[in-house]
Amino acid sequence: AESLKDKENVIGFGTMNEPNAGFSGLADLNESLAPAPYGRVLSGFEYMRIGSGEAIPSEFYPSPYIYERTDILNPQMKSVWKSADVDVWLNAGVYELDKDGNRILLRANHFELPNNNFMSKF
Repeated sequence: AESLKDKENVIGFGTMNEPNAGFSGLADLNESLAPAPYGRVLSGFEYMRIGSGEAIPSEFYPSPYIYERTDILNPQMKSVWKSADVDVWLNAGVYELDKDGNRILLRANHFELPNNNFMSKF
């Protein structure tokens, strides 16, 4: 981490002990990825919106079902994309921008795997 911290393409560090399947197999991007309210409670689409530069309110639960507060995530409205031209979800047609620049979800089931259990392959 020390040798990479000043590189232009590095935006952060994290450890992944046991990563989940992410969006793979997610039937509806409007639904929360968490099975119960714990930590941050966001939908897949909200995660996309944050990554694309929106500030999103998010509830925080320090323990399952114990609400503590609501915070604004990405208050600086930083995008992971250098420009909308390279926004993979916009370019793939998962969402579009309306005339005011708001993201409108077009394909909530973009990651759905009908008749296929993603984890069965592992």
